[in-house]
Amino acid sequence: MAHLVTPAGGTTDPNQAFFQPHIVHNNRILEHVQTLGCAFIGISAGILGLSGLAGFLYYALSWGVLAAVIFSLKTHAAPGAYFRGPTTLLTQGVIAGLFTYVLFWTLAFGLVHVYD
Repeated sequence: MAHLVTPAGGTTDPNQAFFQPHIVHNNRILEHVQTLGCAFIGISAGILGLSGLAGFLYYALSWGVLAAVIFSLKTHAAPGAYFRGPTTLLTQGVIAGLFTYVLFWTLAFGLVHVYD
């Protein structure tokens, strides 16, 4: 599994300038993890038979849990050392993740609940 890299020099000092290739790498890793997470969240929502507002609330709750897991496990509660801003984990990729979620949600719902 790929690891997040810190700013230039390997320090986590928030006053230090960011090294752009590291930021791009970290954003790419974040996008891959979020896309895979949204696929699994969509499959689970489809299997559970969630539809309508309940399905979107499930997505919002799951997105928050996914961001909290990344926040605590990968960034060690210091996302500013790995990304441009501390809100990157919550805001970046929400719409792209929603599209992935809906795609896998409808696929799993259609496969599992075909005779309902």
